[in-house]
Amino acid sequence: LDCVVSMDHDGRVVEWNPSAERVFGYSRAEAVGREMAELIIPPALREVHRSGLARYLATGEGPVIGRRIEINAVRRDGAEFPVELAITRVPLPGPPSFTGHLRDITPRKQAERALRASETRFRKLVEQSPLSTQIFSRDGRILSVNGAWERLFGVTVQDIPQYNILQDEQLVERGIMPLVRRAFEGEPTVIPPIPYTPDRGAFEGQERWCGAVAYPVKNEAGRVEHVILVHEDITQRKLAEQERDRLLESERAARGEAEQASRMKDEFLATLSHE
Repeated sequence: LDCVVSMDHDGRVVEWNPSAERVFGYSRAEAVGREMAELIIPPALREVHRSGLARYLATGEGPVIGRRIEINAVRRDGAEFPVELAITRVPLPGPPSFTGHLRDITPRKQAERALRASETRFRKLVEQSPLSTQIFSRDGRILSVNGAWERLFGVTVQDIPQYNILQDEQLVERGIMPLVRRAFEGEPTVIPPIPYTPDRGAFEGQERWCGAVAYPVKNEAGRVEHVILVHEDITQRKLAEQERDRLLESERAARGEAEQASRMKDEFLATLSHE
């Protein structure tokens, strides 16, 4: 499946297998006897290859011999592409000869680029989200937070580098830890609103209310890799609810007082009428 290309001490091709024919576009008959550098090495790297070969013949030392490296190669049509290359010296008497095993890693590199682009989009989405967000490793260590979280709690991730949510005693005391652990076991979880008082930041000393949803992020095997905790500051909603409750209580009290006054009036009128 891999391209196998052998060359002699002059750098000329002595073996060229069918995979090399398919990948590079030269038949074996066309390749054998030609300088390998002219066939598969990009023009910018050819002198580096030639000087490296000369250095090995003179000293017996070569930094790429016996190692697996990633490098660009070039096809017959001039298109460059990434390959994984491993070069070994053929253990035969006489002048040294070498065999290179090459694998086209274009699909892998494309997948890596797509993954990096996806991660970049995800990071930007999290950072620009108006909802405060924390990302945890599967063992509970905090990995990152976004700007909304820092503004909400008045703390940066550098302030709490050793924080582990699975060891948070306050969550245990408030009975929330079972819900948190459920998310780390792979089940999306709603964490009910709880009060807190920041000791720094824009809301320092003010009682706030915060609800959260924990989302497990799983890999292809279904194993939890990260847990994302998205917070929502519902302080204004709680204050509105408290004000509503206060008004309802005031209304009930006023109604009770009105009913009591009405009863006293009726009793007075009844007594007056009787007299």
